[in-house]
Amino acid sequence: MRKPLRHLALTALLLAAAGVSAAAPAPAVYAESGTAAAKINSSYVYFGIPGDYVKQVDATNGALQLVKPNYFELNADGSLKLTAQAEGTFTKQMHDRGLRVVPYLTNDWDRTAGQNALAQRDKLSDDLAAAVTRLGLDGIDIDIENVTGADRDAYTDFVRLLRAKLPAGAELSVAVPPPAEGMATSWEAAYDYQKLAQYSDYLMLMAYDESYPGDPTPGPVASLPFVERSIQAALRVTTPDKLVLGVPFYGRLWKDGDASFDGTGVTENMADTLVARYNGTTAYDETQQSMKATFTVNAGDPATKILGRDLTPGTYTIWYETDRSLQAKLALVGKYGLKGTGSWSLGQETPSTWTNYSLWVNGSSFRDTMGHWAAADINQPRQKGG
Repeated sequence: MRKPLRHLALTALLLAAAGVSAAAPAPAVYAESGTAAAKINSSYVYFGIPGDYVKQVDATNGALQLVKPNYFELNADGSLKLTAQAEGTFTKQMHDRGLRVVPYLTNDWDRTAGQNALAQRDKLSDDLAAAVTRLGLDGIDIDIENVTGADRDAYTDFVRLLRAKLPAGAELSVAVPPPAEGMATSWEAAYDYQKLAQYSDYLMLMAYDESYPGDPTPGPVASLPFVERSIQAALRVTTPDKLVLGVPFYGRLWKDGDASFDGTGVTENMADTLVARYNGTTAYDETQQSMKATFTVNAGDPATKILGRDLTPGTYTIWYETDRSLQAKLALVGKYGLKGTGSWSLGQETPSTWTNYSLWVNGSSFRDTMGHWAAADINQPRQKGG
């Protein structure tokens, strides 16, 4: 799954260039099942140390069924590298809590490592299948990005090989960007969506980074129109039961007159902190279904670092996700009958996020009760099936 603090994505531009717009014919809309069992609520686990991982999961109050920790990386030669977290106790701790553990394999946007891995896909698939068995995992998520259209067949064959070698019952998913037809020279061309869906249990649609690191124009990470267009594009090449919607737990920050801050990643928690610390203002954009905040840092104000850099005096803009924007995205899962959601990434969200998810997993979404002092009592009957 893309790491928003490092990744240089142009997904929004690619969708526009491909002619995917709100005016394009939409696929059929599927009714929501209304059953918790039909929904996957998963989250990637990346930031912090293993001790933080457990705390982050426990903070979800049972709203997750599946976690995707950062266990598998690639060496420069394309061989498998297990992170220190893979050999720890996190898997057992999650199993003790009734959660499935499906780690992800990443090339960290390194094209050479990704291409080398695909060139030795037979061995790599052997090594991954062996690791899943040895570590007692419930499957694996493949997140190789920034390879090219020339690697398309090799990528598909790698997933095919892995499907055949994984233990019976092990889950296999593939993280994919929104389809961008006609962009044969872009990294999106590496994904044969139909065949990848055939060999995997589902595709994880990375419907975010509409605004990206280095983007000169402030805007949402995942506006509702962008996310819906992304879903519609994906459903032209696969079916709803094969699609999980990726949602962001972060935003992006810009500084007026300073391009070095263009699109800097910030967590939802940090966005709220910055607004409070510098007496900022917020406004929810109804069209984009995203929060916009502005604040000014003056000389002598409390210091704040973002990614190791001080916020120097000046005016800043943040677009970020909130409970309300999350609810709008969750509604799309039901509208299109998708398999569920996967978030990037755990620990960046605000605590109230999990109230939304708990309601959603249990077949409810009471927007007007969010943040109300009586929300728990109001929603208790529905959560109990009443």
